[in-house]
Amino acid sequence: MNVLSLFSRAHPTHTVLFDIGSATVGVAIAKYHAGHPIEILFTHREFIKYTDGVDVAESLRVAVENAGNTAVTALGALGRHGVRTYSVQAIAHAPWIDSYSTRIESGLKTETTITRALLQKFMRDKLPQTQVANRIQCDYHVTKIELNGYHTMDPYQKKAQHVALTILQSTMAIKVHEALRTAYGNVFPNHEVHIDAFLFAITQLQDVVTQSNALSILDIGGEYTTLHVIQDGVAVASIGIDFGTEHVLRTLMDGTQLNRQAALSELGMYLANTCTPSQCRKIETALERADAEWVRVFGDACTTLHKTHRIPNTLHIVGNTRVTKWFTAILARMDFATFTTTGQPLEPSLVSLGAQHREVGFRGGAKADTVLALLALFVDK
Repeated sequence: MNVLSLFSRAHPTHTVLFDIGSATVGVAIAKYHAGHPIEILFTHREFIKYTDGVDVAESLRVAVENAGNTAVTALGALGRHGVRTYSVQAIAHAPWIDSYSTRIESGLKTETTITRALLQKFMRDKLPQTQVANRIQCDYHVTKIELNGYHTMDPYQKKAQHVALTILQSTMAIKVHEALRTAYGNVFPNHEVHIDAFLFAITQLQDVVTQSNALSILDIGGEYTTLHVIQDGVAVASIGIDFGTEHVLRTLMDGTQLNRQAALSELGMYLANTCTPSQCRKIETALERADAEWVRVFGDACTTLHKTHRIPNTLHIVGNTRVTKWFTAILARMDFATFTTTGQPLEPSLVSLGAQHREVGFRGGAKADTVLALLALFVDK
């Protein structure tokens, strides 16, 4: 399905999109109009300033509010009179949000016509109400429906005597959830802001999930990375890694006078092989420590995950493309075949939408704003 096929409005519609990562909060303003490409009108990325003695949830709240206020200012400067009507959507990554799949199934007394109301009641009755201390369920999505043992994307008005649902549930620490609600309430008091989990959003992209029945997704954040295992479009396992793009940049800055932007530029030159031989040797030497650390922590994560799941060879990598190319290069040359489903090396590739906003497709259950928010992940990161 083309992302624009859902947009039937005759007039342009604006939405403010948030990307809540482990190191930064990104915000973008997008405009979409039936029959036209999606336009990204504004982007900004706010660093989360972690400070000793300050709760991380409070640091997140400040970053979200600062990013939101910047977007509100930008809305007022768009067009002749600014933009006054818009929606607000957010996508959150680990470690702020944790997502897992639950499968529920049951036989019906007789063959029954399947309706939305029936499935909703089935989910209310059968879905376990798991309470985790200091966490709150913030989102859930049905990701797979099976009738009489067969997967279907269109269950309604079909007859079945056995029903199974797979639901992706997402939870947050209560204090993080409250911090986000406070931030959005302060900046957008007249808007309902829905927060989707990154894992749900990324698995709605057809270009990602339809390439293979089994795949891995590596979500590389600034301070935290998550490896997800996906089987038939369903998340079956995830593991967190305390390493991200900022670790690489800090390694380059360590013991030098480089600032973050300069380190990013040097890394870009190195990855593009446009530095001088002496520059390349200097950067390569500086990166040796980060290289060894990434191999160690990724290997540890694979070892832990391997106790319950093998890792699919197809590995989609999401993150700051100016830095994630470094991660991809290491994964391509290291042999993690012991942990994969086929016993062959991983096949890493970057997920990059580039300028092809018109061609973004998604699976049946996704909302248009979810896909729009996902587009913003690839802008100004």
